[in-house]
Amino acid sequence: MFASYDIPNQKAEAYDVVTNIPKVAAYRAPGAPQAAFASEQVLDEIARELGMAPVDLRLKNAADDGTKTIYGTVWNQIGVKEV
Repeated sequence: MFASYDIPNQKAEAYDVVTNIPKVAAYRAPGAPQAAFASEQVLDEIARELGMAPVDLRLKNAADDGTKTIYGTVWNQIGVKEV
């Protein structure tokens, strides 16, 4: 959800519920658009509380080369700031 941001103090809890019924849809990120929308709205709220422009908050916390995600992946080249 916050993979494109460098947030050093974060924690996530997730559960994977598996049944013996075959899946009939894509398992990979079925709720990604909704989660991305919600997280970006939270960033807008934080920016308002801080009196910052939302884009400035995003640029200040944008992931860079070498940023480690909450799930352990280290970004090689992400390009958020350049875009």
